[in-house]
Amino acid sequence: MKKLFLALTIVLLVAPLAVSAAFIRGEQSYTLGKNETLDKNLYTAGSNVSLLGQAKQDAALAGGTLIISGSVGKDLTAAGGTILIDGDIGDDARMAGGTITINNKIGGELLAAGGQVTISSGAEIKGEARIASGDLSMAGNILGDLFAVGDTIRLDGKITGNVKVKASKKLTIGKNAEISGNLDYSAPEKLTMEDGGKILGQTTYKEFKPVKVDKKGWLGFLTIWWMAKMLMLMLAAVVVSLLIKKQLQNAVRQTLPNFSRELLRGFILLIVLPVAIIISFITIIGLALGGMALLLYILMACFSAVYAAIVLGALVSKYIFKTANYEPDWKTAIIGVLILTIIGFIPFVGWLFYFVFFLVAFGSLFNFFYQHFRAGEK
Repeated sequence: MKKLFLALTIVLLVAPLAVSAAFIRGEQSYTLGKNETLDKNLYTAGSNVSLLGQAKQDAALAGGTLIISGSVGKDLTAAGGTILIDGDIGDDARMAGGTITINNKIGGELLAAGGQVTISSGAEIKGEARIASGDLSMAGNILGDLFAVGDTIRLDGKITGNVKVKASKKLTIGKNAEISGNLDYSAPEKLTMEDGGKILGQTTYKEFKPVKVDKKGWLGFLTIWWMAKMLMLMLAAVVVSLLIKKQLQNAVRQTLPNFSRELLRGFILLIVLPVAIIISFITIIGLALGGMALLLYILMACFSAVYAAIVLGALVSKYIFKTANYEPDWKTAIIGVLILTIIGFIPFVGWLFYFVFFLVAFGSLFNFFYQHFRAGEK
């Protein structure tokens, strides 16, 4: 029991210390002005986030539209519907979004996943680039290797390292392209090479053959999978709603009025907590306690998946039934699960919608446990 208490201490105390030297904002929109300079780490979320000035340390941004025309001194982590990078990034950049556009320098590695990723002719990636995208257009310079997966991929810039590509539809090497290393690619047909394009190393082609599946069988499997997933989530949400109804009501009433704040908290903790747990493994805290802290982190993530449906159900029910306050119960839990399941069928949007409510639930639960932990100490 003492070990479990110490493990809980790691999760609830080490993580807040890890983010203490940071500037944290959770608002409808956030702007770092053109003439403003921030010396601390920046963590912010909102419907619109604009970084026009200088953030000298790391920046973690989440929102509908992210515009970075200033500079980030170190690492950038960004998640949003639209991400525009017009400023310099000092070190690594990790991004996930619907549309990602990079127009300037990234001083380290790039990891990007999006529906459409564009690296313009004015962009430069000084390290390795790993990109997953529906449509990828790369016209800039990459000073390392490129690994890309997508439907349609166009390479029209300079790449000093090796290139490995998997294009499910088409690969095009543009007239301005120059690949200094080897090109290893797979596609349904051989690449299209425009006049002027250069591949200085060896080219290896492997035909991409889409896996043929029985549509009726696959549809049946997906139907069973989605039904099983929905019923399991629904059962868990109903059980939780019945067992801890009073505590759940208090938690939901703290969560929804502070939606943006909890979204930001969840986004930060999802990044910071694993780091804090890794630190616990390599310090005097010990391997066993670090393992317990990791287990608690996983359990909290699992519970957040259930709590996300409860929060969504309570939010929707308040406006459907015109109640004065948020009233989470087993009925609203079922409503939340049904909405998440239906929206989950929408490509990308469904995943993003669920992820937002998961982050809100994750941040809210951490805050709820942390406050009770502190109250217990007193």
